[in-house]
Amino acid sequence: MGVTGTPDPQSTYPARLRGRSIELARGASYIAGPWNVLLEARVIGLGEETFDIARNRILTWQMHRDAGIRVQTDGDAQVGRTARLSIGVGPFLIPARCEVVAIVGAEQEAGFCCGTLAGHPERGEQAFLVSLLPSGMVRGSVASFSRPAPLAALGSSVLQQAQRVMARKYIAAMLP
Repeated sequence: MGVTGTPDPQSTYPARLRGRSIELARGASYIAGPWNVLLEARVIGLGEETFDIARNRILTWQMHRDAGIRVQTDGDAQVGRTARLSIGVGPFLIPARCEVVAIVGAEQEAGFCCGTLAGHPERGEQAFLVSLLPSGMVRGSVASFSRPAPLAALGSSVLQQAQRVMARKYIAAMLP
């Protein structure tokens, strides 16, 4: 896993937690601190071809786009790359800036995690991971630890529910 040593100065969560959402995506259930932890995972298919398709869709941001997120970035996910994500309709968009802080690129596991930057409605990190299991099953997972940014704190229960819905959409969008 490639975690950068120098966080973006606009990062909104502790540098010591950079890359930890990958552990959650792999099944860990705890992050110390006042974080809301989320894990959504399910089998999305079988075989290396399915794994390769999902890996490509995650790393090229296509999974995000097909889940209904607008993505503005300079290319595929790589450590240090920033992205401006937004969701909404017409002029009613909620912006969410993030930085890719870790890439997973193993033979049977791939994905990345991104940390929130100033202006994001939440503070924390989210991981998108696909794994080819020894059985041949392909597992997609989305995990995060977060808490609302100060201005969004009043709607924290709504944000948590929206985050769960989006995690399910991301997993569904790992395959065309």
